[in-house]
Amino acid sequence: MVTATISLPKTGDTTPWNALIMGVLLSTSALVMWKKRS
Repeated sequence: MVTATISLPKTGDTTPWNALIMGVLLSTSALVMWKKRS
């Protein structure tokens, strides 16, 4: 489902979903990097 939403960025309906997925991915990666550093 993630790849489907990312491959269709032109549709307005998937815009909030893309933002949500991007936010989750960014926050998760940030947490992982932070834990690895400390």
